[in-house]
Amino acid sequence: MDTSLEKIYGHKIRTQVCGICHDEKGRVLVVTMKGISSDLEQNKSFLAPVGGGIELGESATDALKREFLEETGLEIEIDYFMCIYEYISLPIHSIELFFAVRPCGGKLKIGTDPEQGKQQIITSVDYLEYSKIIALSFEERHGIFKYAASIEQLKKLKGYIKGS
Repeated sequence: MDTSLEKIYGHKIRTQVCGICHDEKGRVLVVTMKGISSDLEQNKSFLAPVGGGIELGESATDALKREFLEETGLEIEIDYFMCIYEYISLPIHSIELFFAVRPCGGKLKIGTDPEQGKQQIITSVDYLEYSKIIALSFEERHGIFKYAASIEQLKKLKGYIKGS
């Protein structure tokens, strides 16, 4: 992990929200980022569902709507709460609340992460076939994708999931 990212995200428990969004073709909306892979090669891309940190005083659902707008340009409606995913690999410890969502407005574009300032880590935002996502190595994709072999299974995840 890039040392500047470690300063932002490391050495504390971070509560985040993530949205599983898919199109009519069953492709999943993912954000591709650089510099956050657990791999030693920091230029490797990392795919993740859209999401980010909850700000003090902000509800989880409001945070998710804000994150989608910031990162993708899309407005969303939240269908239901899915699961909690906890990831611990020090210096990172995150608790992520996953929701099934659908777009209801806006236009898909590469957005920004306000926490990053001028050093943006988002390199693309796109709908990808689920088979292409799970074909990536574990270092190149979010851990939630290890727990479902299809988009249908992903949308049915429930309860607590301890990531690794």
